[in-house]
Amino acid sequence: MPLNPRRFAQAGYIGKLILFFVAAALLLGGISCYKANYTYRFPPGQVVSPELPIQKDLKEKKQWSRDGFLIKALAEYEITARVLITERYWTGRETELSPLDLTLAWGPATDTAILEKLKFYKSHRYYNYEWDDPSVDVELIKNHTANVHVIGAYPNIDRKLKAIDREDIVTLKGYLVRVDATDGWHWVSSLTRSDSGNGACELFLVEEVKVK
Repeated sequence: MPLNPRRFAQAGYIGKLILFFVAAALLLGGISCYKANYTYRFPPGQVVSPELPIQKDLKEKKQWSRDGFLIKALAEYEITARVLITERYWTGRETELSPLDLTLAWGPATDTAILEKLKFYKSHRYYNYEWDDPSVDVELIKNHTANVHVIGAYPNIDRKLKAIDREDIVTLKGYLVRVDATDGWHWVSSLTRSDSGNGACELFLVEEVKVK
């Protein structure tokens, strides 16, 4: 049977369209429900980052202008934590300032014996977790883990933040902030470690980074 050029072109177009939708579905699936597959660096039974976050009231007003955004400090903040997930973002208005999220654990939640009982997920710019073991202390996990939107205060800090890897122990210092745009858009940090759901993430302008 002779080849019909028109039919061949149509088939090629349909094939490309199918591939496009498959790729889009996979991409969206990865963005909407990222699951961390862990190989833990530290053995169970050890609290590898016992320090609790330190939040202090501001002694004086601080604000910065960047790329059309006004960044206002809400509190001084310092945290030493175990990194559970790092996630880069490429789309969305937030990425103009903060293209990176760090999901962090501190205090008793840094014991691998506890973390092994949970499965952590990343969904858009939030994180979630699930468990089957009834011994899991949900309040402990909620109060000692957080998803943090990080903003590098300087280019070299941006580079250090992007070099952070899962299972690193990091110390970050800077400010919890509010960001406003001229059109009324805003983005505000949580100021407590015990909240959950929408608005519970920290928006963190980082001035110092140390990786142990």
